[in-house]
Amino acid sequence: KDQVAEALWPDMDDPERIKQRFKNELYRLRSAVGHEIILLDGELYRFNRSLDYDHDLDDFETYLARARSSETDSERIENYEKAVKLVKGQYLADIGAAWAIIDRERVHQTSLEAAVRLAELYWKRADAGKTLQACQRALEFDPACEPAHQLAMRAHASRGDRAAIARQYQACKEVSERLFGLPPSEETEKLYRQLMT
Repeated sequence: KDQVAEALWPDMDDPERIKQRFKNELYRLRSAVGHEIILLDGELYRFNRSLDYDHDLDDFETYLARARSSETDSERIENYEKAVKLVKGQYLADIGAAWAIIDRERVHQTSLEAAVRLAELYWKRADAGKTLQACQRALEFDPACEPAHQLAMRAHASRGDRAAIARQYQACKEVSERLFGLPPSEETEKLYRQLMT
């Protein structure tokens, strides 16, 4: 109750008012979705996971677990693709509670890692087009992700597109300077010089 009250009614500090508000909102929620959805387990309320339901975060984490335990690159690619496709924006973007911020950052980092891993798997298959798509997805999650910029530069180089290499490097440089006040890493600089010679 304390976590719910902190997240939904941060300005409310009267315990009796919070208790009544919680009771009213829980009644409305159960009326809307069904009484069997939210269960009281000791002193904690919880979602009834024995029901048949879909939850995108559960699906996301299932696909990632499958990708990590897959025995073939084809299976890994399939599961990483499914996981990355599920990400539609920031997780719990409209909730400012501390627990939500921690979960949001964890999901963000996991999404980014999955997109980069997918790009690496495509690169391993010498599929420059799909590598670039996966890099673009990773850069949507984090425009400053240097591994994605580096892999994209390599993919452009495999196509012989020097102009695209230069654009990718410039995008990396601009975002790094804007966000961190620093140039790209020495590794990125060295790669750029190698690819442009």
